[in-house]
Amino acid sequence: MRAHDPEWQLRCDMAAVFRIAARLGWNEHIGNHNSLMLPGSDELFLINPRGLLFQEITASSLITCTLDGKVVRGKGELRLVAFTIHTRIHLANPAAKCVMHV
Repeated sequence: MRAHDPEWQLRCDMAAVFRIAARLGWNEHIGNHNSLMLPGSDELFLINPRGLLFQEITASSLITCTLDGKVVRGKGELRLVAFTIHTRIHLANPAAKCVMHV
C-alpha cells in the first residue's frame, strides 16, 4: 500500500485509535477489538488480529476481513469472538462504520 492510498490512511488512523485506547487503559490483554468498515465496500472491514495487545498494533498489522469471516489481506487470525460481535453490529446497523469493543 502507498501513503496516498485511502485504505492506508484508515489503517494509520485505526492504529492511532488502538494506541490511544491502550494509553487510556481501554484494553484487557488481547480480549478487545475495534473494527472499521472500509469505504466503498459493504463487506470489507479492518480489525486487529488475534494475539496482539492494543499498544502493539500498527497500520500494517491490521487484517482486512469479509463479513462472512474470510481474511482477505494481512497476516493473522480473525478471532471468532471478535468476528461474532463486530459483524453482527455492522450488519444490523450499516451506519456503524467503526465499532469499539473495550
